[in-house]
Amino acid sequence: LEERGILKGYTVIVDPTKIGYGTIAIILIQAEGAHLIDVENEVAKMDNVIAVYDITGDFDIAVIARFKDRFGLNAFVKRILSMPYVKRTVTNVVLNVVKEDFRVKISS
Repeated sequence: LEERGILKGYTVIVDPTKIGYGTIAIILIQAEGAHLIDVENEVAKMDNVIAVYDITGDFDIAVIARFKDRFGLNAFVKRILSMPYVKRTVTNVVLNVVKEDFRVKISS
């Protein structure tokens, strides 16, 4: 499976809330079309970012990120808004995690 590129690596799963990262946000970003990939790549480099998705609809990018508190989230959003080619953002704060499991279950 490793040789075929199916297994990308191995990891330890840490409970982020136990190390102080209890605030989760879903940030939607509208970017200038010609520079969409540039914005995605820059956002993907940021420490708090868990996932970056190229999406359809009114926004171009969906970002999932974790923070220690609202101050960290605030600084993060302001940093994104100051990036070139970012038109606007909408930030949603997660109130409760019902399910969070990024593993793919393979059924036979």
